[in-house]
Amino acid sequence: MHIEIHAKARQMLLSITDYYSEVGGIQPLSNFLARVQSKSQWIMKYPEAGTPEPLLTGRKQLYRFVLLNRNIKMIYYVQDDAIHVVAFWDMR
Repeated sequence: MHIEIHAKARQMLLSITDYYSEVGGIQPLSNFLARVQSKSQWIMKYPEAGTPEPLLTGRKQLYRFVLLNRNIKMIYYVQDDAIHVVAFWDMR
């Protein structure tokens, strides 16, 4: 199992990390990136463990999410031996 981060998700992640870097500083940015890494490892081990994303029901793929913190969730779907991360969604 491996993770593929789609281009739009990569852009979203970059925007979030820029925000943390500018507003919060190094420590909050470091904490956030560690959380992204730990959740990524967790879904590689348990890909079906994420909660189904209610706003994306009825689509071809079953989209799931994991919370990275109280404001941001990582949205993904599983296909064959890959986890496709499609968004880092700010819920504020």
